[in-house]
Order: sequence, then structure tokens, then C-alpha cells
Amino acid sequence: RVAIEDVHGAMGPQEKAIEVAALRDAGKKCLFVGDGLNDTAAMAEAHVSLAVEVGSPLATELADILWTNRELMAVPEGLNISRQTVRLLRSNLRFALCYNAIGMSVAAAGWLHPVFAAVLMLTSSLFVTLRGARLAGQDEQADLGSRRSERSEPQSTPNHGFDARHPCGKTPVT
Repeated sequence: RVAIEDVHGAMGPQEKAIEVAALRDAGKKCLFVGDGLNDTAAMAEAHVSLAVEVGSPLATELADILWTNRELMAVPEGLNISRQTVRLLRSNLRFALCYNAIGMSVAAAGWLHPVFAAVLMLTSSLFVTLRGARLAGQDEQADLGSRRSERSEPQSTPNHGFDARHPCGKTPVT
């Protein structure tokens, strides 16, 4: 589920840009999905912009995310995956901070042999890595399920139709 509070349609290019700017000025984070030249002003104003791959070249270059999937449900699915990723990152950082603070204190007090301290640090890194891999495994399972339901154009990588780009919009990151 995506919490979309307000949807606008049938607007001109300037109206779109003004609406997005008003949302931004009100402290809201706006995702703008566009495909044409008339969407570029609003895409530039948005917090995050998403363009359809078959859209105008200017829109696809300006966009933060390039949508390569034909399925509309890829947008909320991508948002949900990104939210899960951020939650996991924050959780891992909290765990690592606490674990390492306690471990460093015990080691600095001389109560922990240096070799054992190194093993504990390795265990901490392994734990964080395995938690991240678990999220990636869930992502692959979801992608395999969607591929089974639409066998027409299978993708080689589980990217859910998104091509995340470098902030300058030039370098694809996979």
C-alpha cells in the first residue's frame, strides 16, 4: 500500500510545477511520475522524479528514477522495498553502534583478549551482512513470483523495473 493523499490530473506544465512547488514549500516530499516534455518543470521541482523509459529524452535524463517496467504496480512495490531497506539500514546501524560501543569499552578496559575482540567484530559484520541478505532474498522471491505470473518479458535482474541513477542522472547504478 502507498499512502497517496492527493492526486491531480489534466493539468498544464506550469500548473504541475506550481502544484509540486506548493507541496515542497509546505514541507511535503513529492514523487512526480512523468513521461513527456510537459512534465519536466514539475519533475525538476519534485523531491524525487520518475520517468517512463519510453518517454521524452529530456524527461528520462532529468528523472531520478527511470521506470523500465510496463506494470504500474512496480511503483508502490519499489517504494515499499525502499522503505524496508531504510528501516533495515537504521536498525543495522543502531545494532552496530551499541555492539561496538560495548565491545570497545570491554576491550579498552583490558577484559577482552585482542583476538577475541577481532572475532566479535567479525561476528558483528557478519550479522549485519546476513540481515541485509535476508532482505535481498525477500526481494528475489517477490520478483520470481511476478515473473511466473507474466512470462511475456522476463528481466535478467530483479530490479522491479527501476533503473536508479546517480544524482546527476547520467550513471545507472545496479
